[in-house]
Amino acid sequence: MIGVDPESKQVTWWFFNQDGSLGKNTCKLKEEGVWSFEQPSEDAIGDNSYRGLVTRMDENTIKEEVLELILNGEEQENGTFIWKRASSTGQDFAGEQKEVWDTLETQVALDLKKDLDAENEYLHPKASYWGDQSPAPVSASAKTYSYYEKWLEGQDEVVAHQMIPVTVVVVDDVAIINFYLHILTKDDEGEQEEMIIRGHNTWKKENGRWLLLSTYNTVVKSDDDD
Repeated sequence: MIGVDPESKQVTWWFFNQDGSLGKNTCKLKEEGVWSFEQPSEDAIGDNSYRGLVTRMDENTIKEEVLELILNGEEQENGTFIWKRASSTGQDFAGEQKEVWDTLETQVALDLKKDLDAENEYLHPKASYWGDQSPAPVSASAKTYSYYEKWLEGQDEVVAHQMIPVTVVVVDDVAIINFYLHILTKDDEGEQEEMIIRGHNTWKKENGRWLLLSTYNTVVKSDDDD
């Protein structure tokens, strides 16, 4: 993903490393609409290097020219790729896809506002929640609800969030949604921090309403994390 890093204010390319962690490199403006990227690195297996040019074709399309790519000490084949912007709002979805995506956006917004009573209307009574923050799945229960409510009280204020859909698959009354959730928080000292969550949710439609049945959500770690 290419965008402007809110900290460095530079155009940045974010990507996933082979171990699943989040990496990034910044670029240099070569000319209007054209950026050059370079990223040398080394690990126990061998050298890794990337050098390329990215050209903006239009507001939704970029062209990537790979000039050099070395992975684990081995030179890879170069090439040119055309990348299209994915919908960041779900507005390209239609029918059941759009309906369940809109429901997920509403449920997440209520959760971030800590409005658990309203959010509960979107949760299946047999729901199961899991992720890298808990050792095992937890079920929807009064005890879980009470614990989560107390946990939310100690969390920093959410000042903004953005959801990016990856896939929305609907089969009959079941929907599986993969997405990214960017959350910007502010602590008591006014310091802001961004967290990125990789979401995997299963929804079930009952009596004409989509209800959240299962989650497996994980925090995306950057190269700067320990």
